[in-house]
Amino acid sequence: MTNSLHRRGSVEDLKGDFIIFAKTDRLNVKGSKPRLQKFFQMSLKYNPVNVGVNHDYGSENPSIDQKYSAIEDGSIVAVVFDNTDDLIKYLEEVKEEDFGISINISGLVEEIHECCKKVGITRHSIEQSLGVHGATDRLPNRDILEITTMCGHGMISFNLIKKIIDYVKLGKMTPEEGAKVLAKPCLCGVFNPARATQLLERIRVLG
Repeated sequence: MTNSLHRRGSVEDLKGDFIIFAKTDRLNVKGSKPRLQKFFQMSLKYNPVNVGVNHDYGSENPSIDQKYSAIEDGSIVAVVFDNTDDLIKYLEEVKEEDFGISINISGLVEEIHECCKKVGITRHSIEQSLGVHGATDRLPNRDILEITTMCGHGMISFNLIKKIIDYVKLGKMTPEEGAKVLAKPCLCGVFNPARATQLLERIRVLG
């Protein structure tokens, strides 16, 4: 499964939120580093809003070069796009390269289906979230959930989001600045700062 299955939001919001993963399996881990590095490097031409590699960077906010250097055999590389045009262009090159490793795309099923159709890719399978069950009354409000679920490992705390929302409402921070702060704890790199900026702006306007 992917840790990005539980992202919350309206259909319109999620039309600007796509993650493409490259992931090896037991049989093709050895020698996968160059292919994963190329997958990462290729993506930078297509305006990704975030890229990530599963690696423990400590408390550091890693640069693009640090993320690239962290790639090794068996790494999981994630690239985030905020539109289908760039995603399709990237998918076309990924298809041409034929990396021989698993490629997963996370987002609205209908949108991804159309992207695959335009590129000439036949979808292998679909995984869908069945939602959140249990004591859901203990969850925070929708605004906070839409932001925190963009980090599949739950590294962006509710309290940090509340603080950033307060700063944005008070004019102490722009939505763009707030989104950058919120992106830092998500070390796997699947957080979408472009979408977070839009969400913070909506919250600011609505008060």
